[in-house]
Amino acid sequence: EEAHKRLESLLRQQLEDRDRDRDLEATRATNGERSRASSLTGSVRRSLWSEPVALPPRPATRNNDLLPGVEEPFVQRVRDAKRGADSAIADAGRFHIRALREQLDHVWDARRSGRGPRQSLLDFDGRGILDSDRRLASSRVEAAMHGLRSLAEQVDARQELRSDERSQVKEYLALHTQRCQEEAELLRPQAASLAEAPDAVIEQLLFVASERTDSRRDSENANGGTSGGSPAH
Repeated sequence: EEAHKRLESLLRQQLEDRDRDRDLEATRATNGERSRASSLTGSVRRSLWSEPVALPPRPATRNNDLLPGVEEPFVQRVRDAKRGADSAIADAGRFHIRALREQLDHVWDARRSGRGPRQSLLDFDGRGILDSDRRLASSRVEAAMHGLRSLAEQVDARQELRSDERSQVKEYLALHTQRCQEEAELLRPQAASLAEAPDAVIEQLLFVASERTDSRRDSENANGGTSGGSPAH
């Protein structure tokens, strides 16, 4: 029960974090442009010999989510690592939807034959495949998280970046590392399997799935097509 309370909290936090990420990235894009304009007119960077060197103009970039205008190779690697994390988390999301759908479908079938939901979830035929896919999704998220942490350890040594730029890179890497950590929690066996959930939670999910299915069926009958949703949505 404690694991599933944690799961519910993480899901809620993930939705809030995604909204916050969008607002934060939009703000950084605006502030980054202002900072860049200011740096081109008056900022200087000291070399290893403590001689002031005027900062050269940065070329424009097509990627506005981190340090707009900065095309240093290290920053590009950070952006690539973030895109890798996005892809791994998206794959994990698709797994969650499929896992919920298949487990709930199996519970419905078991109920028709008079079996309890918990026992039916422990031995249904697709359990092994789902667990294998869960481990694959988890390994992708863990690899993405490892890549982000590895880059975070290198930031302080990147003297081609200004101090404020290094700070922004650190914040960026910490943010997306946290996203991966939260997703990894959701992919633990105890969180991904409904067999570990209290009966009341399974009953609630069955009710939601039934309501969604009925609503979708009514919509399809009215519109003559599929709405493209699923009980997991």
